Amino acid sequence: MTNSLHHQEHKSLITQARQDLAERLNIEPDEVYLVEARDVVWRDGSLGCPQPGKFYTQALVPGLCIRLRGGEKIHHYHSGGNRPPFFCPNPKECDAIGSLPGDVA
Repeated sequence: MTNSLHHQEHKSLITQARQDLAERLNIEPDEVYLVEARDVVWRDGSLGCPQPGKFYTQALVPGLCIRLRGGEKIHHYHSGGNRPPFFCPNPKECDAIGSLPGDVA
C-alpha cells in the first residue's frame, strides 16, 4: 500500500471514530479532537479491548489505535483486521506489541 493510500485509509477510520464519539456524547463532530492515531500490532483478536468471559484468536493483528478528546476526557477507539474502529471503554495499552512504520499523530 502506498503511503498516500495508507493515509487516506487512516483518515477514513479517524472520521468514523470521530462521528461515533460525537453521537455518543451528543456533540458536533468538530468538537471531537484527534489526540493520536497510530498503527499497532495487537496481541490477539481482542484488538486491545478484551471483554470479560470472551475468548479471542491468538494471532497478531495489525490495526490502528485512535485517541480522541471529546469534552474533558480522552476516548479510545481501536480497529484491526477488517473491523472498523470501535469504542473501547476499558482499553489495554495502545502500545500493544509495537508501532508499525507510518504512524499518524
